[in-house]
Amino acid sequence: MSITIGLPRMHKEVEERRDFLPALVHHLIRLGAEVVIEEGYGAGMELPLDRYLELSSRVRVGHHDECLGQAVVLVLRCPDREDFARLRPDALLLTMLHPRTRPERVEALESKGVHGVSLDAVTDDAGGRLIENLEAVGWIGVREAFRQIRRNHPHFEHPGRRPLHVTCLGSGAVGGHAVRAATRYGDPELREAMVAKDVPGVEVTVVDFD
Repeated sequence: MSITIGLPRMHKEVEERRDFLPALVHHLIRLGAEVVIEEGYGAGMELPLDRYLELSSRVRVGHHDECLGQAVVLVLRCPDREDFARLRPDALLLTMLHPRTRPERVEALESKGVHGVSLDAVTDDAGGRLIENLEAVGWIGVREAFRQIRRNHPHFEHPGRRPLHVTCLGSGAVGGHAVRAATRYGDPELREAMVAKDVPGVEVTVVDFD
């Protein structure tokens, strides 16, 4: 009997748009798994549900609780504590647990008999994380910040406005990317458009995190 993997959606912020791609589901099927995806999976990234269903008859749609009730549950961000009750005992939860900073999550899962695998703790022989994209983290956050500023700043694209000032706390693995992204409004195409209009750019100040 093949193992069944549940892929629930992340009911976090309204603008949350991250789900696993059909390519991963295809790989799981090739390994012999059956996959239950939540209704609306991939919608935030404008991926039709049919893109998943057409992969195999071993992919089907279920509701949120059904996805959480599978033998293996795969979701990027850790489910909320109230969702832990929907996990079956002896289930395998693969997610970003962040056990060092969220030890209460580990305790709650252990008390329920759920086996947690923290994706952020998967490392290579040198201790480097294997599941991460620090450049994307830096750029996406900055891009969204400028999107909000652009929407609310009355003279964002006016050549007579003053330069925008950004303060970045830290310049480490993520901060370094954020600094570079900030000098480009988080969007190189937007920066090119602003330069073409002779609009003053962005001044970035970096402050050590402590």
